[in-house]
Amino acid sequence: MKLTDDIIASATIEPGKTSRALQDGGRLFLRVTADGAKQWRLKWQAFPGPKGERMTVLGVYPAVSIEAARAAAARVRTVAAAKAAPLAPVPASIPAAVRQAVSAPPLSNGNGVPTFGFVAEHWATFDQQITERALYRKRLHIEKFAPLHDIPINEVNVEQCIAVHDAIRAAGGDHLHTAMRAGLYMSCIFKHALRWGIVHNPAEDRKAWVGRTDKKALAARRQAHITDPHIFGLLMERVDLWESPHGPTSSAFIRFIARAPVRASELAGAKWAEFHDLTDPDKALWIIPAERMKQRQRHDVPLSPQVVAILTAQRAYVDSHYPGGSEYVFPNRDSGRRHIDGDNQRRTLAFLGYGPRDANPQSVHGLRHTFLTMAAEAGQSVEIADRCLAHSDANKVRARYNMSVQLAQRRALLLWWSDEIERLKAGYTPSRAAGAAA
Repeated sequence: MKLTDDIIASATIEPGKTSRALQDGGRLFLRVTADGAKQWRLKWQAFPGPKGERMTVLGVYPAVSIEAARAAAARVRTVAAAKAAPLAPVPASIPAAVRQAVSAPPLSNGNGVPTFGFVAEHWATFDQQITERALYRKRLHIEKFAPLHDIPINEVNVEQCIAVHDAIRAAGGDHLHTAMRAGLYMSCIFKHALRWGIVHNPAEDRKAWVGRTDKKALAARRQAHITDPHIFGLLMERVDLWESPHGPTSSAFIRFIARAPVRASELAGAKWAEFHDLTDPDKALWIIPAERMKQRQRHDVPLSPQVVAILTAQRAYVDSHYPGGSEYVFPNRDSGRRHIDGDNQRRTLAFLGYGPRDANPQSVHGLRHTFLTMAAEAGQSVEIADRCLAHSDANKVRARYNMSVQLAQRRALLLWWSDEIERLKAGYTPSRAAGAAA
């Protein structure tokens, strides 16, 4: 039965229950809680199987009407149907005997030595908690190792490993990264063979298979960044105007990290308890604990009024769309008990036209490069900018004795940067030779 306003108004919750789901059809339902909250939710299938089921929050009733909820649900279903299944079947070229290797005897040619293919499959499935996506990625590489499958693992040599590595790289396109990951996986498989007492790792020196120039090119692509003020201002304007069908979290994430350039993993795991004095513009602070920092040192991030405004809006969204709220500032769209994947924003930037193959690529990590470059060109202190980025001092002796956190200077610089982004969005052209901002 389709829901109506009268049905919703007269709905009651059974004694002893805390909530009730009012079904509207097509897996769209209204979750009604004992405290009177009413939240639209939609269950949909990302890919076949129970692990492919997703749930999306569409808003709160009556702010989101029945008709609006149905329209939003239809849009989600349309987008889901248009997407290819992210998990294709296990590559057919992996032999059935290898695919079931965990239960098969680890013998090769009767000599008691497991084949490379057996160890590879055992390694891929050894972690019982592995996700289906991670297992597929491992098996996709195992398929590329087909020339090694039938060879006893202690007989695989360096030349054979390099041949597989070079064949993957020769495929062209973006296969340098795939080849480097293949080398890592090969090394992991050889290390896994220690379970059978086999000490043999011809992929141990895999990093030497790729030249320094290639590594630098790959690193540069991962850290792509824009330094042209007009292009960067347009990017920030597009991010502000972009509305995701899954809510404002992705946009808020990029707007936040652009103005407070921390690492994506640090922001993804940010919790509300880490933020302090948000009502005082001169004291607003985010304290990142040492265990979540790359250098394992606590990092204090002064917050500009623009960043505080982003947090305020995000808090309102989280409280209204996640039952019971969430301890995370940027929760996963499927569950408030998990935080957002820091890599999700890469897809957002690519969707807006700033992907690695676009004319003006911009990565999430590259926002840190953008900040440092444009601050230096404006005459700001590079030392203070480095402090904002939580970079360690290259001079280890100086780093050991220089305990100054320079909080006031960093607050002034990040306030300037937030204001600079607003000016760039409005088409402002900075004077790169004008010196430090007033």
